[in-house]
Amino acid sequence: MPGVEFFALYMIAASVWAASSFVYSLPGSRSTLLGAEVVQFAGIFAMPAAWFVFTLKYTGRERWLVSPVRFFLIAVPALGLLFWILHHFARAVPPPAGAPWVSGMDWTFNVYASVLILGGALLILQEAIQSPRIYRSQYLILLTGGLAPWILGCLLYTS
Repeated sequence: MPGVEFFALYMIAASVWAASSFVYSLPGSRSTLLGAEVVQFAGIFAMPAAWFVFTLKYTGRERWLVSPVRFFLIAVPALGLLFWILHHFARAVPPPAGAPWVSGMDWTFNVYASVLILGGALLILQEAIQSPRIYRSQYLILLTGGLAPWILGCLLYTS
């Protein structure tokens, strides 16, 4: 199956997010919670790019993965995770969650993630429409699996 390695990466990142969220919900020391949060955000930051690359490969559009796109897909989550780590570990007392820098970083990553996830979903949907009827349920299952974490994230982010 084309792109299977990136779908596996997407599922691993989702599993890391879920498992570390569970660890984060347990009582523990500040360092344990920060460690769980770092792992959690590594999973969260990896998911959109893995999903988008999977959808490009799965739909036969891997030619779109030119160097600037690859750089963008790697740089945004890497910088986001780096800034998040520096923000949380560089200070003894982190600034409040509503601080402008924190909000700007959150919104930047959320827009990036939403564009990649919805863009990938549109590619899958386009393939579902153009494919023979026998394969449409396969595409709809992929859409459901790909959009479920995004919908959950939107619900968590807005609550």
